Amino acid sequence: LLAKANELGLGFTKYRTTVPGSGAPEANIRLNAEVQARQAKRTQEKGLVPIVEPEVVFDGSDGSPATHSLEDSARTTTQVLAVTFEELVKAGVWLDAMVLKTSMVLAGKNAPAQTDAETVGAETLKVLLKTVPAEVPAIVFLSGGQGDEQATQNLGAVARANAVAAPTAAQLSYSFGRGLQAKPLKAWGGKAEHVAAAQAAQLANNREVQAARQGRWAAGATAGQSIEGGAPEAAIVIRPGLQNLYPDVYTPDALAAIQALTPLSKEVKAVEAERMTLRNER
Repeated sequence: LLAKANELGLGFTKYRTTVPGSGAPEANIRLNAEVQARQAKRTQEKGLVPIVEPEVVFDGSDGSPATHSLEDSARTTTQVLAVTFEELVKAGVWLDAMVLKTSMVLAGKNAPAQTDAETVGAETLKVLLKTVPAEVPAIVFLSGGQGDEQATQNLGAVARANAVAAPTAAQLSYSFGRGLQAKPLKAWGGKAEHVAAAQAAQLANNREVQAARQGRWAAGATAGQSIEGGAPEAAIVIRPGLQNLYPDVYTPDALAAIQALTPLSKEVKAVEAERMTLRNER
């Protein structure tokens, strides 16, 4: 199947495993990680890029009560990602040729105390710094049953937290299903006369999520409107003529990555040094 996918010109595969937000047996977490590592290794051997998705379930879609706290989510996500990368390294997976698709850190859908977006951003970033090796080039978030605007708002908060500290070498982005499709599907309602409205809703939603990835969207903004300020920016200077000479190098994504790295501070460098020490110990 993998070889056929390569022949057809596909570039990526995705393998998803799940655990509840709290109470997952360590043996289950380990088994999931071993399976993820085997699949990722096989995928790379066939010339494809694995999207590794060890989901911590937020909404109870796995039959769990989804009443776990923010602290439970952080603890479980930390354990899941740490064990997953242990197994990926053990299996010989090239970490610089994979994508991590992960959950955000937030209280379960039915938890009595819910989590505001800025806390989601800060706590999610802390977990990523503790667990994701620097070689991983891209981290994308799943929406995982969050509300229509909740996933977008939380994505924006993660982006803003990352821009303030600028600690991740990886690109942070999104891989939403319901988070992108819920509004247009409601607008459509299965009726041909609602197609135009559904298309408009899809376009507006796409723009909102795009702005959130840049830290420039918050709930209540109108379609396509970004919040003032957003992710802080620092000036970057490119030698005259280089951008025109090498447009394939100075792409918008590359420039955005460079921009995000400019505000590095002594505190951030200390975090990176600690992270590298932990990585070497692993």
